[in-house]
Amino acid sequence: MKALLARIIGNSLPPRHSPTQAFRNLKYILENEVGNSFFDKVYIVNRIFDEVERSKIIGLLSETGSNYLEIPFNIEDYRSISIIDDIEWVERQVALNGYSKTMQDYPEKIRLIEEVAKNRSKIVYAMNNNGARNFVLNQYIRKYTWTMPLDGNCFFTREALALLENELMEFKHTENCVVLPMYRLGESLDPLVASPQDLKPCEPQVIFGCNAACTFDERRPYGRRPKVDLLKRLSVPGPWDHWEDMPWEIPTNTDENLKGRFYRSNSWVFRLRSGDDSQEVGSNSSLSRVDARNNAILHAIKRLDENVSTVCL
Repeated sequence: MKALLARIIGNSLPPRHSPTQAFRNLKYILENEVGNSFFDKVYIVNRIFDEVERSKIIGLLSETGSNYLEIPFNIEDYRSISIIDDIEWVERQVALNGYSKTMQDYPEKIRLIEEVAKNRSKIVYAMNNNGARNFVLNQYIRKYTWTMPLDGNCFFTREALALLENELMEFKHTENCVVLPMYRLGESLDPLVASPQDLKPCEPQVIFGCNAACTFDERRPYGRRPKVDLLKRLSVPGPWDHWEDMPWEIPTNTDENLKGRFYRSNSWVFRLRSGDDSQEVGSNSSLSRVDARNNAILHAIKRLDENVSTVCL
């Protein structure tokens, strides 16, 4: 019995992240996370479109002898994407359904979320969250008893890995998933000594048994709850049960065969620093994170569109 720990290294997207977040956190993980013979590790370099950052990340992985695969970003593929259907869909749904009274109190948030939705197809390609997660599953799920397509900033302490190993050895139903709690760290917290008991849990990571019959919905873009869709299909309870959907959101397709097909882990994983503590901890961190993420997405799409125009000249 073996498990795979796959980290998906994506683009650093200011102002949601610091400009060097992906490289800095990868370096920290490679230097500080302990080895464990039960877990194999692989790093997925996921459509990094900043060539400087991509070169640094691949260079670091090569220098350390780390196992990695790349999902390349192709400017020609990006250029071919049309968002006309996305724009028409959003405008049609707004005309038919309007906005809820709750969201009407936040016009700037609506504008940002709506603009993100109108660029859905470009975001799905460029950020490739669920696409990369499914890539991991397609490559490895039949090769390991348990496969973890983790976000790139996830860090395990020795204690957390040992506890998770014991649990995965005990879990017998490999058609199930495992829901792994995740805790955000601020700048002042050392991951090597931080305790989950002192932190508030956030959206968990998902581990897949080798016979699990579910995947991530690749239509869902970064910033619009791409992992939450799977949590809801598994009927994992959480704050997302009360989150409000915008009129253009893709509905979650429930499947009775998936409901309750999960174990809860007593282990944990830390999410390393983003570069802005106000987005990670504190009473207003969630609101700050949403705004920063939407602005970061739109800034990245604008930059890519400008690059496409430059190449065409």
